[in-house]
Amino acid sequence: MDQSRTPVLDALSGYYDSGQTPFTPPGHQQGRGVDPRVRAVLGDAVFRSDVLATSGLDDRTSSQGVVEAAQALMAEAVGAEHAFFSTYGSSLSVKSAMLSVAGPHEELAVGRDAHKSVVSGLLLSGIRPVWVDPQGDVDRHLAHPPTAAAFEEAPELPPWAMDAGADVCVTSAHKMGSGVEQSSVFHLQGDLVAPEVLKGREDLLGTTSPSVLVYAALDGWRRQMVEHGKALYDDAPALAARVRDRISRVDGLHVHGRADFCGPGKADDLDPLQIIVDISALGVTGYRAADWLRRDHRVNLHVSDHRRISAQLTHADDETTAASLLTALTDFAAHAPELRTGQPVHIPSPAALRLEQAVQPRDAFFGSAEQVPWERAEGRVAAEMLTPYPPGIPAAVPGERLTMDVLRYLRTGVEAGMALPDAVDTEAKSVRVLREEA
Repeated sequence: MDQSRTPVLDALSGYYDSGQTPFTPPGHQQGRGVDPRVRAVLGDAVFRSDVLATSGLDDRTSSQGVVEAAQALMAEAVGAEHAFFSTYGSSLSVKSAMLSVAGPHEELAVGRDAHKSVVSGLLLSGIRPVWVDPQGDVDRHLAHPPTAAAFEEAPELPPWAMDAGADVCVTSAHKMGSGVEQSSVFHLQGDLVAPEVLKGREDLLGTTSPSVLVYAALDGWRRQMVEHGKALYDDAPALAARVRDRISRVDGLHVHGRADFCGPGKADDLDPLQIIVDISALGVTGYRAADWLRRDHRVNLHVSDHRRISAQLTHADDETTAASLLTALTDFAAHAPELRTGQPVHIPSPAALRLEQAVQPRDAFFGSAEQVPWERAEGRVAAEMLTPYPPGIPAAVPGERLTMDVLRYLRTGVEAGMALPDAVDTEAKSVRVLREEA
């Protein structure tokens, strides 16, 4: 296939040139109805590109196959048999993929360090999780992914699909690529999941009004990577290596590398573009550091926790952005003494973080629930997700029995700056639990 083609972008350009007059959604009619004050911030191009995929970009029956052609090019570019674009981000894509491989009351092996979107998939589908424990690092207070052997030991599993290449893969083109927010792609190969099944499950959850803006950015990103990806990603790791070296020279900052995260009982490899810095030697939480860096240096970090901060570099970064990060971190280290709060976060051991699945997730989430003070929630069954964010891995899943260790972790974490966005009470002063039988 001709990878220089961009079917969605070309069709969008043709739509501009043809001078069509739409009497369809979206109601702003390519920006003509948008408040000039909004256009001054967002720009005209956003609204000009916000057209219908069908009866707009393509005809009513999609006979031109614009999106389908772009998806076929994407599949070929990454060596997959099929690709499907999603405009709801990988959170929706993950749910669709889960629904494609298991149904209500069927079992699915799931790492207990899974993102909250996986737990949402369990709640929607009624799939019974067979939890596979991650590998805890007690000294660094983090968890490494479960090993392949751990998955193989779960009940009645076929050989692990990744041994021969994944059957379904979900990629977030907006995370480190040049797609706009919410752009995601399913990649599919092999015969374990039928393409029509995956497409049907995505259609079940997806929107009937997909964003052409998202499609067009995905189309252009695929072409850019095919034509220039090697050069882009030869430069980015070299820049990251220089940044890592320079940060490591700042007193009190430890830049995590492969020696910390990789090896037996740990992860297999480390993404060098994720600059993860342990700041515990400075006595400041990552939450506090991230807030200070945003306020005082206008630098926005990727992830922060009770002892770490991280910055994500991409192909778009250069010496200028790297210098901004280095200046900010150096200044932060100098101001660390005045940023200490003396609010420790109670971090349970990996074993204490592992809760009993007393009730199936969907049954607990949709069951009769009540809100109780956190001090009285010990031993009760959670009826909500309690997810420190980022990274979005639930500390408690609906149906798990709460312990004082986990409750104290969440409460002290919130007091120290942790965000708990999906809880009914985001301050964790109370918790939603299943009602107990009289």
